[in-house]
Amino acid sequence: MRIKARKMVWAGGRLVIWLVLFCQSGWANLPLRNFWGEDVIKGQGDAILLNPALLGFVFQPKISFGLEAGFLTEERTRFVYDQFENTIGEAVIADNIGSSWVFGPLMVSYPWRRLVLGAGVTPVRDFRYVYFKEYRDDFYVKVGEDRLVQDGAIYRGDVRMAFLPWEFLSLGAQVGYLWGSRELSALTIQIPETTSYVVREKLGGVGWSIGAGWRPLKRLELDVSYRSGVKFPSNDTPSLRGLPWSGIVGLNYKAAGDLPSNVHLFAGIEGWQMIDSSLRNVFFVRMQVEHLMLNLVRLRYGLGWEPLFADVKVNRSTAMLGLSFDVGKWQVGVDGSFSREQLSAEHFFLPVVPEDVRVYANKFILKTSVGYGF
Repeated sequence: MRIKARKMVWAGGRLVIWLVLFCQSGWANLPLRNFWGEDVIKGQGDAILLNPALLGFVFQPKISFGLEAGFLTEERTRFVYDQFENTIGEAVIADNIGSSWVFGPLMVSYPWRRLVLGAGVTPVRDFRYVYFKEYRDDFYVKVGEDRLVQDGAIYRGDVRMAFLPWEFLSLGAQVGYLWGSRELSALTIQIPETTSYVVREKLGGVGWSIGAGWRPLKRLELDVSYRSGVKFPSNDTPSLRGLPWSGIVGLNYKAAGDLPSNVHLFAGIEGWQMIDSSLRNVFFVRMQVEHLMLNLVRLRYGLGWEPLFADVKVNRSTAMLGLSFDVGKWQVGVDGSFSREQLSAEHFFLPVVPEDVRVYANKFILKTSVGYGF
């Protein structure tokens, strides 16, 4: 029989296209976190990106630019059983490494009297993901493969403003337009047949955020912010129907001493149920400590904890380490983070067959930033 090839280019999206692939192979599937895209803003940990009111505490004109590189390793395993059906270990069935580049944020801020004005372009979501698996017979002859590649990103162009009615209080607002695209290409070969398709999706919408920052003491800063959800113009099941709303409360304390330090803690909630009733609203927490060393060198480290919005019992743990320094009016920073989570068959966009699959996902992010104060 000749190899049959099918290619479907989808603009509106239909669930049947996903089912065609799923019936061919239960492995070629996206983890839910990758399907909805990685949250780049929250991953950057830059408080100004999360709360526009903190722009009010910027007292000189400034321009900054960032670049982020991400590396994802994913290992899929199955349980190994003995003759009595007892679990004796796990066998690796697929091992993948992927990478991505995200440009931004690009931000400009300018203080004027009691106002601070700002504008910028910020990455919001990163969809890049790669999965590959080969099938071989008892003689190690290749008889099939699964290949799944997702690409694309969402960016936000925005203007923001902060107003200081008093020196210790800042009120801020931001409005922006989100745009981007996602492309998912899948290839399933099970000799003598081949199935392939490409999903392309354009995304766009308007979002806004408001916030407040309060400095009751010289060394203490409290802030709260709300970011609106965004609905995309699509109601099809496999398409991205929007992004969740979020609320964040932050605390920053400046400790004096021989080694001056900043302790920053923020906790928040994301409203995923507005996107899909089957998802859950989740709480997340991050803590970061920054030490001011000699020659204006700043060393920072931190930890983060974030549940999966489809199953709050699954948590992603993140460790962060960074370094920044000043060179005249320039400020240069390098930050790295490592996160890990364990997934099961039900944590994919479509269920993975067989059900005893385990997925160990590790992600390393390296971010560089350059700022210039006038």
